[in-house]
Amino acid sequence: ETAGNAVAKVALGTNNLTESIRGSAKALKDLAKEVAEDAKVASKIADNRAKADKIERSLIVERAKANRDIADLRFKSEQRDTYNAEQRIVLLQKASQIDEEVTNKEIRAARLRSEAIIAENNLSKSNKEALDEEENLKAKLIDLDTKKLNLAKRLQTQIQAARNEVKSEQAAEQKTRQDAL
Repeated sequence: ETAGNAVAKVALGTNNLTESIRGSAKALKDLAKEVAEDAKVASKIADNRAKADKIERSLIVERAKANRDIADLRFKSEQRDTYNAEQRIVLLQKASQIDEEVTNKEIRAARLRSEAIIAENNLSKSNKEALDEEENLKAKLIDLDTKKLNLAKRLQTQIQAARNEVKSEQAAEQKTRQDAL
């Protein structure tokens, strides 16, 4: 037995000092690797939150303008004396397009924020508030999808009504032509 191992046995309670040092070195390397991986995840979390913040900030005014434009287009689409059915269809399609574009941005921001909190919760011990926030963000994503679908349904109903009106007008014109013969 070497003198170093004898001292290690008495002082540290280990039989082989060399093996103990190798084991400690490996554990330190593993710890450093884990810390580096956690730092990468933390950086991605911070990036996702920053992107979500930037999108949400730009959406404050963009959503307000979109709501105003959608309301204006829908109002115009109700003016049967000013716009024919085909023009009203175009107005409604434009309203649908505007809403879809803005809602998709809102969904992207909510998804980034949700992914960040999920990653954060996986990275560390999650408390009740963090888990609640995760579930609230998941619910917000579902609510945004539902809002998008509901407006699309309402607009599609109006578009279909206008298309039916076009068909009725065409059928009336054809009947008038046939009656004239």
